[in-house]
Amino acid sequence: MEVITNVEDDCGQTTKASSTSSTLRFGVSAIPSSVISTGDEGEESSEEDGASTSSSSSKSLAMEKISGASTSKIIDANAVVDTGENDDGDGETSSTPSDLLLPDWKTRSLQRKQKAAYLASQYPPAKQRLDKALSFIYCFVMMRLFYNLLSSLSSLSSLVALLSAFALAALWADFVSGMLHWACDTYGSVDTPVVGKLLIRSFREHHIDPTAITRHPFFETNGNSILATLPFAVILAFNPPTAASGGFYYFLMCYLTCSTLLLSFTNQIHKWAHSHEPPSAVRALQKMGVILEGRAHQKHHFRPYDRDYCITTGWLNPLFEKIDYWRRIEDAIQSVTGAVPRKDDQNWSQPGAAPKQD
Repeated sequence: MEVITNVEDDCGQTTKASSTSSTLRFGVSAIPSSVISTGDEGEESSEEDGASTSSSSSKSLAMEKISGASTSKIIDANAVVDTGENDDGDGETSSTPSDLLLPDWKTRSLQRKQKAAYLASQYPPAKQRLDKALSFIYCFVMMRLFYNLLSSLSSLSSLVALLSAFALAALWADFVSGMLHWACDTYGSVDTPVVGKLLIRSFREHHIDPTAITRHPFFETNGNSILATLPFAVILAFNPPTAASGGFYYFLMCYLTCSTLLLSFTNQIHKWAHSHEPPSAVRALQKMGVILEGRAHQKHHFRPYDRDYCITTGWLNPLFEKIDYWRRIEDAIQSVTGAVPRKDDQNWSQPGAAPKQD
């Protein structure tokens, strides 16, 4: 008796289930073959007791896989259970036992958990250590930046200049966050050199398990943003804006400082948008529309994840959707390069699809 688990190979080849009455649905592997347990089992038995022994073994093995005892074992949607009737070489296979069937919702849940667990495991240890160190340093730099802004307020005109600079910086940060989010969602793969595991991996994980970000520590949530903005933050920390330096210079330094702070905190704002109970002050800012609000961001989390990419304030999302901004860029890129938008992302997030790496 055998339990044959069919795993999609790199070419997308699979074996069809031979069930005559129903199809066995356990989930489809989306993980590279190095972490997949095929579950092949064979047992020689006598003709008299072969069918009963192998049937019991097949159920035990299949149910162990269903239970999800190991997240590194991937359960295949096209698994075929052989009753052992072909031990003598006749090749006959019985229909799938009904007690091994899983509801579709549980199948999809297993698939998503397995894929998300694999992607989470690809967070490089060296990058974790770097993120921790940079986050520690940035906490002190951030406090200095806030101090610089608050201490620069000496009159009503300086307050107006600071608020104006913040509004312009918020638009810029929203645009930058949207462009980066769109690029990482739309192109590349986990295997893309340098940026694959360092950056794109987290975007693939997020579409499979959107709430995983709420369980990430500060350094993992904000590590990439801090890495990109820390050099600018350090420079600005030692060049504070001063109202006495002149109107335009003061406005410019306030704008650069606010832009740096907002960009470095974009993914934290994104995390709060997914949190069921964000801090009360954050919730107040969300309700006022100052930063991204959860219900507005949910529009992005419907397959094929092709809209509402701006995640700092979300102010630009309605405009970009109205003018079809993202589709126009994608069409232009595809016409020149032939690159298909969201090909890798759909392979990860679509139920049962195996990722096809670039």
